[in-house]
Amino acid sequence: MKIFVNILTIIRLIATFVLPIIWKSFSPLWILIFVICILLTDFLDGFLARKFKVSTLLGSILDCFADKLFGIAIILVIATYYKSFYLVLMMELIIAGINIFAAFKGAYTKSSLLGRAKMWVLGLAIIIDMISIFKYNLMNFIQINFLKNWLNIFVTYEDIIVLFGASITVGAQIMVAFDYLIRIVKEIKANDKKIKYDFKSNKELIYVLTNTDYYLNNKDIDLESVFHNNSYVTGLDCSIDKEMKYFEF
Repeated sequence: MKIFVNILTIIRLIATFVLPIIWKSFSPLWILIFVICILLTDFLDGFLARKFKVSTLLGSILDCFADKLFGIAIILVIATYYKSFYLVLMMELIIAGINIFAAFKGAYTKSSLLGRAKMWVLGLAIIIDMISIFKYNLMNFIQINFLKNWLNIFVTYEDIIVLFGASITVGAQIMVAFDYLIRIVKEIKANDKKIKYDFKSNKELIYVLTNTDYYLNNKDIDLESVFHNNSYVTGLDCSIDKEMKYFEF
């Protein structure tokens, strides 16, 4: 299950580079289905990792990277149709910059309820804007009157719908950015040392990145402690052979 969860995350990474090809080569309906499926992998990989207790530090890092990369790519595409989404793109780049700054400072912008809510708002705005972009194509394809009438709303109120979606998304992004900054400043003040990557072997690095028990026991500890080769709050020391029992080399 751990491998399957990481595969879902990697699929989201690959989808970022496949997106331009899909956008140019497939019909609007298939493009919409593709994007919805990729957005759902963001929920699915995290849900499965928690449910089956296979979360790892590597998975957490990959998930964050995949989210930002695919999110920025699809926002950039939408922004070519609706200029208001350039503001959404700018805020998403700022949040990504905050995450990178935190990593260099040894802080960790842990996932929060506010951050997850922002992702749902962004995902919904992306889907709504894509429906708006392809509204005429979808109306020609769909034969159900109820759905056609629903799509007519996008024709009549297109500008209002797009602007409202962008405004709500930017508002959520601003709150997340300030939330990250406040938590990062607090963590940096509490830990003013630089990160020390002091592993005695590659086995220890692999252990820290891929062991579920290690991640669950240490996920609330700052990265300085996680990446420093000591016995941590949990008493776990990855240099001890018995702690390596989860791996076969």
